[in-house]
Amino acid sequence: MMPCSVLVEGEYGQSDLAIGVPVLLGNQGCEEIVELPLTETEKEAFAASAHATRKVNQILTTMGLLC
Repeated sequence: MMPCSVLVEGEYGQSDLAIGVPVLLGNQGCEEIVELPLTETEKEAFAASAHATRKVNQILTTMGLLC
């Protein structure tokens, strides 16, 4: 298990976002996203991180630096 930035689709309450989460890696790359239990404080912090990442992605898209 390693922390990696991967596309989440419902894991940790987030979708359509590449963000760092624990994954099981194999010879083909990410085999499985591991969804660990989080405290309410950890859930709030992860949601805040996801929100900040979305804002940066939006700015980069507006600047034409992200498609």
